[in-house]
Amino acid sequence: MLGGSIIINKYSSNLQQSSPNSNTNLHLRILNINMSSKLIFITGATGFIGAATAQAALKAGYRLRISVRKEVQIEKLKTIFSAYAEKIEFVVIPDITVTGAFSKSLDGVDYVLHLASPLAGAAERDALINAAVNGTLAILRDSAKVESIKKVVITSSIAALEPLDGAPEGGVVRGTFLCPAICEVQC
Repeated sequence: MLGGSIIINKYSSNLQQSSPNSNTNLHLRILNINMSSKLIFITGATGFIGAATAQAALKAGYRLRISVRKEVQIEKLKTIFSAYAEKIEFVVIPDITVTGAFSKSLDGVDYVLHLASPLAGAAERDALINAAVNGTLAILRDSAKVESIKKVVITSSIAALEPLDGAPEGGVVRGTFLCPAICEVQC
């Protein structure tokens, strides 16, 4: 279903009040104040940074709506976050670059964490840039239309600094690899 999303599995909204403990990071305790029922929409939870962020949010007491590109990715995430099953729902968004891809998935969301982006080497240069830029623009545009959304956070990783053509022979990277097209994009 291009251009839309499908809610695959919504668990019950039985929320538990989380209590800060010594294992909880200070910044998570601060975010947890009176926010245990807040809903976060998160992309990229199948990746390292996204999974760690999702787990931290769940430990802090947030509910999550996790987007995935393929329905088969849901079972792995259900296993990883099985202790929080009642706080998670999933949506399948096959192509995040499509205008309006997120529109039906953001209802009732308080915060958006956009952590999904293709890695260099996983796609050709133009496809990589298109997915990163247009996926980010799509979620920003759709988020701007939802009154309940208070903040949108967009992240990247050190992998973004890897040259699209791979590391040069000898492994030394010099120069600037930021694509000028990214700097020219306007919402």
